[in-house]
Amino acid sequence: MRRSVTLALAAALCCGLLSAAVPADAKVRSAASPAPVGLPSWVQPASTGDLPEATAKLVGQVVNRPAVLLETDYYVYPYAGGTTPTLFLTIDGNGYAGPVTMYLYWQNRVTHERRYISASGGLEDRGVVTDLFGNEGSPLPIYAPSVTDLVLLGTDGAFGPGPGSPTGMYEFVLELRDAAGEAVIASDNAMYSHVDGIVSVSGSITTDTVWTNNNAYLLNSAPVYIGGNPITGTPAPVPTNLFIEPGTVVFGDTDNQGTLVVIQDSKVFATGTPSLPIIFTSVQPRGGRAAGDWGGLVLNGRAPVNDPTIPTNPDAGEGASGPFGGDNPYDSSGVLQYVRVEFAGIRFSDTNELNGIALQGVGSGTVVDHVQVAFNQDDGIEFFGGTVNAAYVFIYGARDDSIDWTLGWTGRIDNAVVIQRGDDGDNGMECDNWEFGFDFEPRSMPQIANVTLVGLKDVPGVENGSGARMRAGTAGLVTGAIWYNFGRSGVRIQTPESMGQITEGNLNIANSIIYGVDPLFEGDDTGIIGGMIESDANGNIFADALLADPLNPVKPDVTPLPGSPAVSAANAGTLTYIGGVNPSAPWIYEGWTSFSDN
Repeated sequence: MRRSVTLALAAALCCGLLSAAVPADAKVRSAASPAPVGLPSWVQPASTGDLPEATAKLVGQVVNRPAVLLETDYYVYPYAGGTTPTLFLTIDGNGYAGPVTMYLYWQNRVTHERRYISASGGLEDRGVVTDLFGNEGSPLPIYAPSVTDLVLLGTDGAFGPGPGSPTGMYEFVLELRDAAGEAVIASDNAMYSHVDGIVSVSGSITTDTVWTNNNAYLLNSAPVYIGGNPITGTPAPVPTNLFIEPGTVVFGDTDNQGTLVVIQDSKVFATGTPSLPIIFTSVQPRGGRAAGDWGGLVLNGRAPVNDPTIPTNPDAGEGASGPFGGDNPYDSSGVLQYVRVEFAGIRFSDTNELNGIALQGVGSGTVVDHVQVAFNQDDGIEFFGGTVNAAYVFIYGARDDSIDWTLGWTGRIDNAVVIQRGDDGDNGMECDNWEFGFDFEPRSMPQIANVTLVGLKDVPGVENGSGARMRAGTAGLVTGAIWYNFGRSGVRIQTPESMGQITEGNLNIANSIIYGVDPLFEGDDTGIIGGMIESDANGNIFADALLADPLNPVKPDVTPLPGSPAVSAANAGTLTYIGGVNPSAPWIYEGWTSFSDN
């Protein structure tokens, strides 16, 4: 069993127990000629004579942009303890042949004050634009390095200790720019805060409450109820609002199975911003986090579900989350906006694992947009009936299905990305009406528009699922999807009841790209699925979507490249592009998401 989280967190944060050194494998590329004196051994300068050759190597390349991952050891540090962040850098040079320049800066996420960091000047007081090696006007061109877990700042950091700052919200940004130091080729950021303290929360919250971003919060029971305990009635449920300020970090305790449940008639207003997302995460430090470290986030509403017993069954919800469902399709459970849920999905039993975000009977009055679930033990996000809509949904590394629906969900998703990672993951989408009532009403019939799903095909030891598994009488209309690299099939449709929905026009896939899977579809004994998938009228494409670098092990890039069939208006039908990422505005790379896997 893991150590007591409260004590471990306090000790590690306040006493600065974490120290790191540059690992041996950080030195991965030897220079063609000796590096100038004073440069780190992983730097290979690009000489003037090499530049024309490097430019020639770029001709014909369609991928191979470097991938950058920047991480801090924690997301929060108590200001009173004087602990400063440790900053880790991983770069996959990825065969990029052109010269790059490197810039690292610290930034206040509220005022946007910026200070560049360099080997010679440290954290520049004047905010002078300086490359990583101390050059102001003429940056040093180098070849893109490949390093793993290089400690840039901190104990034994290559560029000294991390900066100390008062209570507030900050970030580091590392950019690989072109040889002139102008255009950004690849970048990443690492957000963190200095806080006044860590507030432990357990039991039930039954009065309107504000969680402020000058503190972090620790969910210390399974679950923490917003609105009272709906199962025992102690304290009695009462409509309650929880307001979470932008930039707030919420930890889930591991030993006590920390979980947050918003019961019926209560609301959570977790309204973040691109630079101040609200983060629900593990209490463990970077490198020690894993799927299932804590519970997850559950919202219970009063919108319709097709199991008539659920609204009156106190044991209906997953993880002792209480009843849900009702007769109000417009019900509101609050707002989830610019929210990350990481390393959740704790296992209560063999049949009861929590999803990252469970939307149970949630109504269309609820706002869900710009949400990420990363490395959840069970499904990423699951819709249990209801009418809630969601937009800009990013599921990364779920160990079961990424997007799941059941119990008569009739909402909509616009713009979603699913990327399976690691050594586990089932279906990109698992779609049911209800396993014990294939024809029960309301029937699951969501509308899914613009989604990219990337699987784990060819990963050793992985029994990979399908891009979509549709069964148990579900209907649904999917347009503008990309299914890529799934080990079992692109689309798998089961049960006569779901086949019947194809015939009736209630289950359809159109203007989508299916590639890198074999077979394209399965479950077709009658030709119904093939007739739908391969119909000229539906305009589906069986060709490479030309995504930039979707399988990169450091930071996958699912942006369509120029010339991709995904960016052709002729292929997209009523949409402007195919897939979950607009190539001119790739929202999952805006800085509020995370690609850290531990």
